[in-house]
Amino acid sequence: MPRGFDISLLGMDGVGKSTLAAALARRLRAEGREVSVVSWQDFLRSAESDAGTRLLGGLYGALIRCLYVGTEALDRLPSADSQYFGDAGLRRVRELDSLRVTGNRTRPLLAAALLETAAQLLARELVVEPALARGEVVIQDGHGLKIAVKALLLAEAGAQAGTAGPDPVGAELSRLLGRWAEPSLGVFLSGDPEDAFRRKNGTFGFAEHYGLTGAEPGATFVRFQRQAQERYAAAAREHGWLTVSSRSLPEAVDAVLTVLRRRGFVEAVPA
Repeated sequence: MPRGFDISLLGMDGVGKSTLAAALARRLRAEGREVSVVSWQDFLRSAESDAGTRLLGGLYGALIRCLYVGTEALDRLPSADSQYFGDAGLRRVRELDSLRVTGNRTRPLLAAALLETAAQLLARELVVEPALARGEVVIQDGHGLKIAVKALLLAEAGAQAGTAGPDPVGAELSRLLGRWAEPSLGVFLSGDPEDAFRRKNGTFGFAEHYGLTGAEPGATFVRFQRQAQERYAAAAREHGWLTVSSRSLPEAVDAVLTVLRRRGFVEAVPA
């Protein structure tokens, strides 16, 4: 059986990664390929199914708690990793959207970035590689660099004025993931933060607004996402990933499929 391939999408919140992932999945399924679209929510939802996904779920549960260390919000989080798993656990995570945090703590946020890196490497080993060996196509609608970069940005915001920010840490994590968790094709989806803000339609997940500092998300979303997008673009250039625009979904899909054909992963894909 020929080996499958994987596509990882990177981009700011609300830019349209899930929409692009769904469109790519439809086109590839039309070719007769077995396609799985995965995200960190899937790991939490399925984390009680086997030892590997339970390990991933534990990492994500610890990551979520790291984002709220030193705040009253931490008291409202489940203390046992098992309580993050399954549909009920995912609902608990989504309840964090309403919490307001009064400041950033650099070390726990750095820990969150490291936990995301570890989870990405394990997901590659436990989820992606077995699927590729079965000849499947795996589409990851949010590469691990997304959360790691955001956590590092929040850590920088929480660092005291005049102290060195953790840029070297971010560079090392990017290089590590680029080497050991490199997808068959990485895709950076760029867009306008203002458009992403409108697309969110007032619904903001945890860590989507700048700094988790208690301000209304709408007042800080665009600035935070613009900064994150600059980091994503730099990582995409470093790793030689394809860059596509969110302005036209059909053009973005065609650009991805063109590269897949050029690299020999697919032949003619029906429109």
